[in-house]
Amino acid sequence: MYIDRDDVVAILGGADAVSLLDRSTKGAESVAPKTNTTVLRPVDWVKPSVDRASRFERRLLFENFTIAGFTELRAELEDELRIAPTDTVRYQLATVLAQCMPTRLSLERANYLLGRATGPGSDLSNNLRDRAAEVHRSVRTMLAESKSGASGKLTQVNWGIYNRCPLVCVGCYNIFNSRTLPLRNAMMVAEKLVAAGVEELVISGGDPLEWDDILTFVDHAYHCGLRVAIDTVGYSLTAEMAEALRGKITYLGLPVDGSAQEVIAGFRKGKNDLFVRIRHALELCSEYEIAVKVNTTVTAGNIDDMEDVAQMLCQYGSIVSWSMFQWWDLRATPALTARMQIETTRFRERTQQLKRAYPQLGIWAQDVDRRARTHFFISANGEVYTFDSGALATIIIGYIGAQTVAELIASPALRKDSPKFTRSFPVSRRQQETLVG
Repeated sequence: MYIDRDDVVAILGGADAVSLLDRSTKGAESVAPKTNTTVLRPVDWVKPSVDRASRFERRLLFENFTIAGFTELRAELEDELRIAPTDTVRYQLATVLAQCMPTRLSLERANYLLGRATGPGSDLSNNLRDRAAEVHRSVRTMLAESKSGASGKLTQVNWGIYNRCPLVCVGCYNIFNSRTLPLRNAMMVAEKLVAAGVEELVISGGDPLEWDDILTFVDHAYHCGLRVAIDTVGYSLTAEMAEALRGKITYLGLPVDGSAQEVIAGFRKGKNDLFVRIRHALELCSEYEIAVKVNTTVTAGNIDDMEDVAQMLCQYGSIVSWSMFQWWDLRATPALTARMQIETTRFRERTQQLKRAYPQLGIWAQDVDRRARTHFFISANGEVYTFDSGALATIIIGYIGAQTVAELIASPALRKDSPKFTRSFPVSRRQQETLVG
């Protein structure tokens, strides 16, 4: 895998980038071509850029972003609040209360702490005051929604079932913890979802096609009665795999982030032949009659290429839907955000133009605000997340192995007007004709 040095620095930031580059290039000169590239370790080594001297900031490192890690941090902050209360500690504790397994009671406490921390005489720096205000807005929104009494049946679940990927995507939202549920446990979770009334399962990663047990798991989920879809980067799809998946998945999600490799490389790093591989995957899906949902992350670097992408997609009859997502700055550095972010107004205008011009592509566009706290996302280690558009970024709802689905969806962090409670998979043209007939 080869990544431009500037991209590594943009993803990791500062000392983290330099450290990783130094480690990854040792001994590599004899095997790597003499170009302006650097051998990068697998994506699970890519860590968020944090102040490692700060116990609070270290919670964002993948190995610490777990229920256990947050539980330990909360206990330390509670002790500190009793011994030496400051507004900084109040802000930090409130963030932890809101970011890991929030309840109405813990959010009410977080609301109180943030009110104290940002009130008159606050000792917070200007930067922390702004971040505290962002967290406070999210806390108050979740509290208001939790008091509305809204509820519903969860229809669709996303599961990042495998935490390895052949690519490094700029702004990937996943938390690449080192642990993955064994196949037996994963099968039990699938059965648990069915028993709770879940109908649709979107399997992602990492890249699920890199998981040795993916075909066995899909077979089990299918026979349990789940409608299964797979979101993949498409790099590893083979004819044998397509044949095995035919008839058992509702669609295969494939990323098309540009009409040429050089455009795609602005977002998805590590494979110089990715564009060719994705087009091959589209052809395989046509050959084996697998419906395709195209996924596009719209950034400042590819928004002007979307017309060419649309024209290319019209060549493939297997495409039943085109999902366009505004790039999300989850855990991104300010420099990366400045380079990638697209304004919401421009995103909406461009996607509306494409919807009118290409109705046959079934375009479905979602900006960041509309996606906030709508995901019911099972991580590879079994912890359940949702994603916030504010300072909280990722919120841990709970653990699928120890809690019921009903308990998890009751979390105030999950919006009950989420499309996960109402949305169905896209329907292929052939299925549409069958339904009409």
